[in-house]
Amino acid sequence: MSIVRKFLLLSSIGLLLSQGLLLSHCQTLHRIEQRIDSIEAKQIKDEEVMQKLVKEVEQMRKFLVDLDIKLSNISERVTNLTRDYNNTERVMAEINRISKDLDLMRKRIEIIESRFEANRRNAVASPVTQPVSEAEASKIIYTARELIANGEINQAIEMLSSLVSRGYSSYELRTTLGDALFRKGETKKAIREWMAIINDEDKISDKSMLPRIYLRVANAFLAIKDEKNAKVMLQALITKYPQSSEAKIAQDMLKKME
Repeated sequence: MSIVRKFLLLSSIGLLLSQGLLLSHCQTLHRIEQRIDSIEAKQIKDEEVMQKLVKEVEQMRKFLVDLDIKLSNISERVTNLTRDYNNTERVMAEINRISKDLDLMRKRIEIIESRFEANRRNAVASPVTQPVSEAEASKIIYTARELIANGEINQAIEMLSSLVSRGYSSYELRTTLGDALFRKGETKKAIREWMAIINDEDKISDKSMLPRIYLRVANAFLAIKDEKNAKVMLQALITKYPQSSEAKIAQDMLKKME
C-alpha cells in the first residue's frame, strides 16, 4: 500500500472515530439534561437547601450550554475534515477534554441526586439531619478537589460546606476546604481550617499529612505578609519532621527570608 493511501486510510479512520465520539457525547448531553429535568421536578420542603440545589442546577445548565456550543463547533469542523490528519488529531483532543468535563458533570449530578433523595427521606422520616456516610463524603470531597483544579472554587466551597453543615468532619475535609478558601483569597479562613488539624497533631496517628499542612500554613502567612508566623511554622516543620521533603523546602524558604 502506498504512503498516500495509508495516510488517506488513517484520516478516514480518524474521521469516523471523531464522528462516533461526537454522537456519543451528544447523546450523553441529552441524558444529563433529562436527569437535570428530573431533579428540577422533585420538591423539597427545606427551602434553604432547595435554593442551594436550584443554584447548582442552574450552574450545571450553563455548563451544559457551554459544552453544547463546543460540540456544535466540533461537529462543524468534523464535517469539513477531508485529508487533514493533524486537524483530526486536534479535534480528537478537544473531544477527549469534553469527555472529562462530562465525567465531572455526571459525578456532580449523582451527588445532587443523592442530596435530593436524602432530603426527601429526612422530610418524611424526621427533621433530624441524617449522618453522612464515609462513601458519600469521600465522593463529595473528591469531586470538590476536581472543581478546585478546574477553577470552580465557589462550587467546591458550597459542596464542602454542605458536609460541615450536615455534621461531617474529617482532616481530609478540612484540608480540602482550606485549599479552596486559600484559592479564593480567603486566606485567614484557610489558616483556621489547617490550624485545626495542627492543633490535633497529637491525636493523629498517621503523621504523613502534617508536613504538608505546616507548609500550607506557612505559605498562607506569607500571603498575608505575616513573615513572623510563617517562620515559626517553617521552623516547627523542620524540627518535627526533619526527614520529610517539605522540611527541605522549608529550609530553602527560611534561607531566602534571611
